[in-house]
Amino acid sequence: AAAGIPSPGPSPGGGTVVLNDPVYIEAAQGLARRIIGRKGSPESKVDWAFRAVLIRPPTEAERTRLAALYRDSVREYEKNPAQAREMAIHPLGDPGDVADFVDLAAWTVVGNVILNLDEIFLKR
Repeated sequence: AAAGIPSPGPSPGGGTVVLNDPVYIEAAQGLARRIIGRKGSPESKVDWAFRAVLIRPPTEAERTRLAALYRDSVREYEKNPAQAREMAIHPLGDPGDVADFVDLAAWTVVGNVILNLDEIFLKR
């Protein structure tokens, strides 16, 4: 499971396929573009994203893990700006006036995890 978040998808193998599916990456990029428009700490942005997608606040553990995933992703993408740019723009396209591809790529990773939580796929 990514960053200690419950494994995505309704089946053990299905989550990995969906995590890498271009449609889900594109959706995560769209969510990331909305997240970076928000003011505040990574934790407050995780709170906003959770409410926008799941209509509930994250648990403290979810908030902490996703904020840590964001920070870890920033560190990794700072080492590889070309990879950050690719994650930020492909397949959705140029984000326009967004200059910080590292930030956008890191939020895309977080958005992808949120969009792949079991709650998205399973009716409870």
